[in-house]
Amino acid sequence: MNTASHRMDITTADAVSFSVCLATPVARALALGVDILVILGIQSILQGLFHILVLFDEDLFAGLLMILFFVLNFAYFIFTEWRYSGQTFGKRVLGLRVIDSRARRLTASQIIVRNLFRVLDMFPLFYAVGGLCSLLHPKFQRLGDLAAGTLVIRLPRSEMRLSTDRRDRKYNSFRSHPQIEGRLRRETTPEEVALLVEALTRRDTLDPAARINTYRELRAYFEQKIRFPAPLRDDLADEPFLRNLLDTLTRNQREL
Repeated sequence: MNTASHRMDITTADAVSFSVCLATPVARALALGVDILVILGIQSILQGLFHILVLFDEDLFAGLLMILFFVLNFAYFIFTEWRYSGQTFGKRVLGLRVIDSRARRLTASQIIVRNLFRVLDMFPLFYAVGGLCSLLHPKFQRLGDLAAGTLVIRLPRSEMRLSTDRRDRKYNSFRSHPQIEGRLRRETTPEEVALLVEALTRRDTLDPAARINTYRELRAYFEQKIRFPAPLRDDLADEPFLRNLLDTLTRNQREL
């Protein structure tokens, strides 16, 4: 790992290597601050809904609030990291993401484990243990990360948006350049087509950071082979570019 720039090299099980930028303890603390504000906002709304219980039993109301905050604190992190592929609202604002430390797809069990360990990371107050562990660890991991095998990384602004636009997948702009399609079919080997198929069909098994780097490298490989016109290069993100390639290379076979 390059500690000067907080970068770390990761190699996937498929021997694909890429570099990620680790989230610093300061960035993680800022994201946590945003998340705490969101949690307090949700708690305030729920507190207003349950306020009628004060009329019946003040102790019951106070006890319910304590339980509500405890449950909400864990449910919020578990739900958002599962629903948004390793991002809470705070992490999204700061451009951070939780990933598997071996570049595999983040699992529900990892998300649950890393967040249950918040009980220890929060001890004794204000995430003292988790913050100290993150400061001292070379990969900035807190106890929950170590237990779950996860890292928190910073996504470069240019890579924060994964292209999943369905319009990009339905329309192949390469079709308006038959000379490019013809050259692609002539110069692409069956092994290269198989590599494209493997990369695209396994997209949901790859961690988002690994997918971004894999698709970027694969696109660069084909752009070295063939000179694409500027509209085909500049108007497409990496994933739709590769999908257009695959459509071009397999369309004739599908239409037979």
